[in-house]
Formats: sequence, C-alpha cells, structure tokens
Amino acid sequence: MRNILLISVAMLCATTAQADVLDDSAQRTNTIAAKQNSQQVGERLAANYSQLAGSTQNATALVSGLRSGQNITLTSTSGTTSTITGTGKGMGWGEVNIALSLAQTSLQKSNISNPTSAELAQAMSNITSLRASGMGWGAIANSMGLNLGSVVSKSRANERALSQQNRRSEVVKNQSQNKKSSQHHSSKDTANSGKSPGSGSDNGKGGGQGGGRGNGNGNGGGNGGGNGGGNGGGNGGGNGNGGGRS
Repeated sequence: MRNILLISVAMLCATTAQADVLDDSAQRTNTIAAKQNSQQVGERLAANYSQLAGSTQNATALVSGLRSGQNITLTSTSGTTSTITGTGKGMGWGEVNIALSLAQTSLQKSNISNPTSAELAQAMSNITSLRASGMGWGAIANSMGLNLGSVVSKSRANERALSQQNRRSEVVKNQSQNKKSSQHHSSKDTANSGKSPGSGSDNGKGGGQGGGRGNGNGNGGGNGGGNGGGNGGGNGGGNGNGGGRS
C-alpha cells in the first residue's frame, strides 16, 4: 500500500512538473510577444512552423486560427482541404506556440516528419479539443505519451526566435531615436551659429565709442574705433589735426 501511494505521489509530481515547464514556456513567449506588434509575432511563428504546415499559407492559417479560436482550413499541394473546427476560445501567443509544438512532437512520434494537411489537421484537432475541455498542457502531453523534453525544446526554439526579433527591433528603434536627436542638435547649433556675427558687430560699436572720448587727440580715435571698419580710416585721418591744436 505504501509503495502504491509513493508511486501515485511521484506520478502526480511528474505531471505537475510537466505543467509547470510548459506553462512557464508559454508565459515567457507571451512576455516577449507583448513587446512586439501582433503582426510581427504571427509572421515569426508562421515562418517557424511553415515546414510542419507544408506551406506559409497553411502556417499562417494555423497561427491565426489558434489565436482567434476560429475554424482553420489547411490546403494540400493537390488542392484538397482539411478543416480544424474552432473551439471559440482564442489562445495567447505562448499557447499557440505550445499547441503547435505538441502537434509537431506527436506527429514525429508517429514517424511523420512531413505530414499531409489531413494528418496535421487531425493532430491539431485532438490537441485543441483536449485544451478546450479544460486540460492543462502538461496533462495533454502526458495523455499523448509525449517526451516532454522534445515539446519544450521546440517551444523554446521559437521563444529564442521571437526574442532575437525583439532585440533587432530595439536596435533599429534606438538607432532611429539617436538619428533624430543628432539632427535636432545639429539644427540647433546651426541656428545659434547664425546669430554670432550680429553680436560681434554690437560689441565693436560699443568698444569704439568708449575709446573715442578718452583723450585730447580728439575725434580721430573715437570715430575710427566706433565705425569699426568702413568709416574708420576716413574719419580718423580727417580729424587728426585736432591733436595739433591741443
């Protein structure tokens, strides 16, 4: 009896651990996705699962349908279609990633690496139905007899892809902000530089008038300094004889 109890407890702990690992993975993906717009996230996930889906079109339909909870139509290379009935319950981006990872792992367990649209639709229908019934991700993986490590490995690969995309977006954003800041400072410096000659002219006039009234040599020095350049020589020379009379 004691051994049976211990085994039951061990199984319960293992199932809980599975749930924790998959739920943690979903939450990390949701956190990363929140920093990007929905279109970017959807396109990235679709690109990552395009081989599983058989085409970018099917992958986009899967991601969009799981996200919204609506019906999903997959089209085979021959043109035939398979439909995954929507549950009406939309998923977060992390849950979309986990659901697709579970489908991929379950198909690979059956030695199907390139599933037909019908095979993929069947695998996804099983997973979405179990999820809609209230089962957790760990319980779903356990009921399907899946290797948790394989599921987690696939989901984390997509986490990393989204994280790298987020870092690239941040770099582009920072570069754009730095460029705008540099242009702003450059315009401001140019505006300030344009005002400098006016201030220098005022200083020249002030200095000229101050020196002109300092001694008896008269108006020659005063007018020469005051007018700074244009009239300095003429006025200075013309009034130079004033010093002789002093």
